[in-house]
Amino acid sequence: MKRFAALLALCLAGCVPPPPDLPPLLDIGARSCPDTPSADAAGAAIILPDGKFNFADVDAGSPCLKTPEGLSLYTAFRFAPGGAPAAVGIGSVAQGRTMMAPRIYVLDGLGKVVREIGADSFLFRGGMLATLLRLRPDDAAIVVASFPPAIGQDVNRIQSLVQVNSAQVGRGVFVWASGSEAAAHHTLAHNGRIRIELYKLPP
Repeated sequence: MKRFAALLALCLAGCVPPPPDLPPLLDIGARSCPDTPSADAAGAAIILPDGKFNFADVDAGSPCLKTPEGLSLYTAFRFAPGGAPAAVGIGSVAQGRTMMAPRIYVLDGLGKVVREIGADSFLFRGGMLATLLRLRPDDAAIVVASFPPAIGQDVNRIQSLVQVNSAQVGRGVFVWASGSEAAAHHTLAHNGRIRIELYKLPP
């Protein structure tokens, strides 16, 4: 059973259908944007530590932000107040050739930016650029914004694909796996899909 669970986890990570191809948004255009992000402007929903993935799409209609590096688009997630300390996993999910170039702003209960998580904190994990950070008691919301200096950069990498098969053999089940590697090409953009998962941690 342990072997089956491990192989199933591999399948869930690598045997998902390819996402639709989303054209990369490389130019926001001339927009009047504030220089501070707002969870309210992004219509942030409350994210609970239930172990489920939550998704948000960033597109041309998303709120914008004026940064020292240029204009940026963003989405936001709000956390339920109180409760146990938690860690949050955030990923920019590949949408065909497009992957949002992410940067994180953490906001307190008054909407003030209390810290920033740079683009260099994100690493490739499966089909995502992802990072993990521990929340502090006063953290109220997270803003995930596009990172202007990275827009238009091409990313080439090798992605591992795993196929898990099973067959009934007598009273048991025989499970085997096969794998392959494929080249993946993405363009970092202002748009894309963001995935977030909140984890409860022991006190």
